[in-house]
Amino acid sequence: SPASDGPIEAAFAAGADFVSFEVVDGGVPNAQWTAQAFGFGGQLLDELVGDQGRPGGLTTFVTFVRPEGDIARVVFTPSTDFEGIDNLSFNPVPGPGVPSLVIASFVIASRRRRA
Repeated sequence: SPASDGPIEAAFAAGADFVSFEVVDGGVPNAQWTAQAFGFGGQLLDELVGDQGRPGGLTTFVTFVRPEGDIARVVFTPSTDFEGIDNLSFNPVPGPGVPSLVIASFVIASRRRRA
């Protein structure tokens, strides 16, 4: 069995509602890679399997979108073709403390103005 690179994982502590990256594929036919998005409980949320076995290779855009903001991690597993990823972008979900801190700051600031 041919050797392959290991999986690449990106984890999001507070979750993300959007994750996107490019897969750069060398073009070996029938060499499938996978991209998977997982939730906080380890459940598979979405999966994409690719095989760009074309001469010269190909770049594929992978995007996961979840309005719930429950993407905890994304795992890219290359095939034996040694694909790679590029241009990772994501939209992290703010932690529950951030809105509370902003509201508390406004309350404190308004009380100081009145005094």
